[in-house]
Amino acid sequence: MLGQSTGESRISALTNIPASRLLAVVLTLVAVAYIGWKVSQSTDQALQFAFNGVSVGAIYALLAMGFTLVYSTVWFFDLYYGAAAAIGAYGVFYLRSSEALGGRYEVNEMAVNVGFAVVTAGVVAWVLHTGFYSRMRARLGPALPLAVIGAASGAVGAYMGFLLSYPIHLHVIFAPTVGLGVMLVAILTLRRGYRLVSDNEGVAAVAAIVVVGAVLGAWCGYLVSGEPGSKLYLSWAVSCLLAGVVALALYRGLYVYMRERSRSPLIMLVASLGILLAITAATTIVFQSAPRPLP
Repeated sequence: MLGQSTGESRISALTNIPASRLLAVVLTLVAVAYIGWKVSQSTDQALQFAFNGVSVGAIYALLAMGFTLVYSTVWFFDLYYGAAAAIGAYGVFYLRSSEALGGRYEVNEMAVNVGFAVVTAGVVAWVLHTGFYSRMRARLGPALPLAVIGAASGAVGAYMGFLLSYPIHLHVIFAPTVGLGVMLVAILTLRRGYRLVSDNEGVAAVAAIVVVGAVLGAWCGYLVSGEPGSKLYLSWAVSCLLAGVVALALYRGLYVYMRERSRSPLIMLVASLGILLAITAATTIVFQSAPRPLP
């Protein structure tokens, strides 16, 4: 009697399952069976399809994360985010197109190089003015800090324009930046570690830390400059910098200005849509609407 009642309870439980859940289970089993059959038919093709799916899914996931982070930060749906991702993607092709099929698909426009150089100089000037001008002005007066900020931002902008103009030598031109970055990271890390083991931070210790950091930075820069194969990975870094610089310029130059004067998030939405259309049109003009290879 106990076994019969247990069997009846199981049957009643199965009959009470919603039809939608039962259909989902059946479809899942069919999909798993189909995938297993395809894998048994051609393992290499199945791996390729799996890699393609993971790649496309990762792109969608990154875009979704970006939209979520942007909305939670600025509280409006910024359509420019897709254009920012496009700038990063096309930046890699812009820096690598000279090596595709002997340069037949090379894209390098002076107007684009000058435009990014000007935007980079403007962003650097804004960052330096926001972060250091008030302190420098209190010590040196108003004129000298402005001259220093202008010279530094102009030098960084010219460096960016020069880098974009000669992407074939990216590993050589960008090597000093890599060395400087490694040097700063090494100095900060060593100084933090030294402070954990000793409270006496004298001139000799600081000088030794700076020397070690400079040596590490110079060595890493030298390695990068002698490795042409690093241009692909350096193009990723430069493209991320370009996308970030353009985003900062738009945020400080347009979004902040409009948010201070607009009374509706709809205005910000329309503004970001206009930026998206403008960047899409500029990308089409520069690269043309045709598939191109990427080495």
